[in-house]
Amino acid sequence: MKCKKIQEILKTDYLDGELSSEEQEVVKAHLIQCAQCRKVQEVLESQQDFFRGAVRHTVPEKIWQNILGSITEERLAKERLGIFGRIRDYIIAPRPA
Repeated sequence: MKCKKIQEILKTDYLDGELSSEEQEVVKAHLIQCAQCRKVQEVLESQQDFFRGAVRHTVPEKIWQNILGSITEERLAKERLGIFGRIRDYIIAPRPA
């Protein structure tokens, strides 16, 4: 298997333990031979460890209410514009990619 495919598997399923035993063996065999892919694995494992240690904070209810209020206001504003206003906004106002 090529390095690009192995690295893709490392990023998606390997570290999560979602591969079949056959697929795991193929990846392990490749990692034994390929220093570049082993380095990718080490980086991904260190990132995974970092995020496992992260503290989860709860967001205050007021912030959720502000978000909901903003969404509601935006929807109401679009409804008031009608179809031509929405088309104008779609064409003129750039949207984030």
